[in-house]
Amino acid sequence: MSGLTYTKACATSGRLLALTGLEPSEFRTLLPYFQSALEAHLENVTVEGKQREGKSFSVYKNALLPTTEDKLLFVLTFVKQNLIQEVMGALFDMSQPKVNDWLQLLVVVLREALRQSGDAPSRTVQELKASVEAENSPLFVWTLRNVPSPDQPTSSVNAIFTVEKRSATPSKMRS
Repeated sequence: MSGLTYTKACATSGRLLALTGLEPSEFRTLLPYFQSALEAHLENVTVEGKQREGKSFSVYKNALLPTTEDKLLFVLTFVKQNLIQEVMGALFDMSQPKVNDWLQLLVVVLREALRQSGDAPSRTVQELKASVEAENSPLFVWTLRNVPSPDQPTSSVNAIFTVEKRSATPSKMRS
């Protein structure tokens, strides 16, 4: 495989952080949850999203994403960078349809891994505040800055701003 791999991403200082938003230690913290969620998901579903019948999942010698680390790098890079599938294919040396297949699978697995680890995204500000106050979130504590302080009224956080449309012609020329 000549595309990007976890080993290549870790070879250059700061590259893993730039690609995924996670430090190597944070990546390794998430990895067991991701592996568990991946194995559980692949017991029932194929990479193409079809119901698995008979044969269990196995990694082939020439697999596009041979290791769990590569799979996690792949999905985290997609989530962080918001790249189109053609660019992801070029980066990871695979076709766009294969990128689509893997993303359909791995986004679901990542969501489950984040739930298992206690780092799933909060759906409300109250959930986020409770999670941060309980210090349950070792990976994503950066979200704290998005939580309004107790002194800050919520009306200013959720304020609606009105924008006036201005005329394209200067006021002197209107007369």
